[in-house]
Amino acid sequence: SGVTVVSAPGMTVLVAPAPAPASGSEEIDLGEIPTGASREIRVVIAYGEDLDTARASLQRATGASAEAELRFWGEWLSKATKPTGEYPPQWEESYWRSLIVMKLLSYAPTGALIAAPTASFPAVPGGGDNWDYRYIWLRDGYYTAMTFNAAGLHEEAASFYDFAFGLQGADGHWTQPLYTVDGGDPQEFIARDLQGPGGEVPVRFGNAASGQLQLDNEGNILHGLWFHYLTSGDRTLLERHWDGVRRACDWTAANWRSMESGIWELREYTAHWVHGKVMCYAALDAGARIAELLGHPAEAAAWQAQAEAVKEDVLTRGWNEERSAYLAHYGNESQPPHVDISV
Repeated sequence: SGVTVVSAPGMTVLVAPAPAPASGSEEIDLGEIPTGASREIRVVIAYGEDLDTARASLQRATGASAEAELRFWGEWLSKATKPTGEYPPQWEESYWRSLIVMKLLSYAPTGALIAAPTASFPAVPGGGDNWDYRYIWLRDGYYTAMTFNAAGLHEEAASFYDFAFGLQGADGHWTQPLYTVDGGDPQEFIARDLQGPGGEVPVRFGNAASGQLQLDNEGNILHGLWFHYLTSGDRTLLERHWDGVRRACDWTAANWRSMESGIWELREYTAHWVHGKVMCYAALDAGARIAELLGHPAEAAAWQAQAEAVKEDVLTRGWNEERSAYLAHYGNESQPPHVDISV
């Protein structure tokens, strides 16, 4: 039995307890393990563009004891709200482990919250929906930050909103729905020499959705910021980002009637997506509440009036009497709307 570590071209990989740098691949021999038995080992993998960088990284990693790691996670989880109510026992373990996963997907230097650690895994065996999700989507970051806030872990949520407002354009709009962890543009390319486990192609890195107009950006951040205040009482974050809130609401008021690529990031057509319109309402409604709280009644009244206009539009044009449901987007002859989980 063994563990094999494969290094990428131009990358030096060091593995402990293996004795030497991995050149192409390195196997850790675990010896013979009888059927039904188990063996526990600690494997530390470090990498770098040269041997010295990899060696320094390995030294840092092996210097941390398992006890120190357990102490860190124990102290961090102790800050979280404990589950209450009646639920199956296994749910509690899922709750704590989910928080750990979210923490592992947060990038401390910037506050970015990564959507997933995977790139180009086939969504369906043999299919072509092989997307790169190793980025920070404003939408996914909002869901994660709301969960942190609901769990009482407000520091991680506040760091995300600080990061997000640093990405905002001068006109108040977030021009990209997704960013790299340092705020860059994850431009898409296809690795034509790679394929999925079942031969799936194309294998994509980056994500071209960064160039799309998605109208939920502003709602994700502003509604999330308001939820942060409701759960934490942190008024200072509202005050720090008031100018960004103002610009985002003004942009939303001027642009909510636009067609967009929507939550599913379709590349085939744009539409008046109901989810996007609802999040425009969320942006304006949250902005109005923040304005009222901070003593800006004129802005509060103007944005609430616009929010009501969005609401009326969605209730009128988004509802389908025949289906007794809100549909994915407003109807048009070329792309008939359909029932959609996002609404």
